[in-house]
Amino acid sequence: MYILKANCIPVKGYKRSILYNLQNNTYDYIPNSLCELFENCRTTNEWYTYIIDNEKEIIDEYIEFLLANDYLLDTKKLDINCFTSISFAWEECKEVSILNLNYEEEISKYLHNLNVFLVKSRTKNISLQYIGGLKTLNNLLGTVKDTYVTNIVLYLQYKQFKGCLFEKLISSNPLISKIVLLGADRFSIKYIDTGKQIPIQKIESILINSEIKPMGFVINKMYFIEAHLYNTFFHKRLFVSKKGIISLTPLSDRIADISKDPAKEIINRKSIQKYWLIKKDSIETCKECEHRYMCYDSRIPTQENNKWYYMSDCGYNPYINKWVDEDGYWPVNNTSPCIKYQNLQLNQPENRSPFRQII
Repeated sequence: MYILKANCIPVKGYKRSILYNLQNNTYDYIPNSLCELFENCRTTNEWYTYIIDNEKEIIDEYIEFLLANDYLLDTKKLDINCFTSISFAWEECKEVSILNLNYEEEISKYLHNLNVFLVKSRTKNISLQYIGGLKTLNNLLGTVKDTYVTNIVLYLQYKQFKGCLFEKLISSNPLISKIVLLGADRFSIKYIDTGKQIPIQKIESILINSEIKPMGFVINKMYFIEAHLYNTFFHKRLFVSKKGIISLTPLSDRIADISKDPAKEIINRKSIQKYWLIKKDSIETCKECEHRYMCYDSRIPTQENNKWYYMSDCGYNPYINKWVDEDGYWPVNNTSPCIKYQNLQLNQPENRSPFRQII
């Protein structure tokens, strides 16, 4: 008798499901019929009582696939109640995890205010888009050293820094984990070894609200749990403009001014959490997508008639399981939050058993 391992979790989509392995940080696509077996039965022995006789061969195939991919645990006649489910507990505290900082020389006069904000907000990660000279950059990075920040991703202008010796910059500022050069003619990447491998990436521009790509999926336990509770892009993230204006997104109105408003007051405002709780399960179309707990999505959700949705298409259609570059793809119309797919034809004969699906 087998049971599903605690760190292996099925996620049901509109037309197919995904089975996570949160120990190995991997996943496989499975038919919804297999997901339904997991939902309704605790052990594989129960599967055979849940189906009709001529489905036994399909169940055998499911079990063979699951064993081959390390999803099942042999209970060896032990009490299955001894095997507990994975905990979804999340320790919440008032802090900013990611600060997107658009920094120019103009904001340099607010360095002290920025330092106070980083300390009071206990910010851990900074995504810094910088325009200015090397001296001011070093001054800024020096200010960050005396805070809770543990990771910095630098976005620099390629024309200004193409001749820079990044080895010296990185060795002087060990919090830097990645450098991205904007405005390059083509994409390239190299690594600098300063005790750890630091990528130096050249790209044309930063794309906001870009299409989702499978290579951008995040598969691990903490992200999976966070995605059940929060919007994984906006949760604990704030944006600071070159003039010191704090906002919830790059396009939204100001909620505070780093040069005027006390940092503690900003962190305690409920308004900064507006998008934190808009998780994928709360957004039309996304809530029916099998990728919703691994998707890293920078699009800004919009609310209408008490429903949340995205105005732009993400590049994946969960109703037909196709990506934008695949034949037969059509974009999901997200311009109305009340859209329904009652007339969608899935070409499934009415007499077809829900279990006769191939993995």
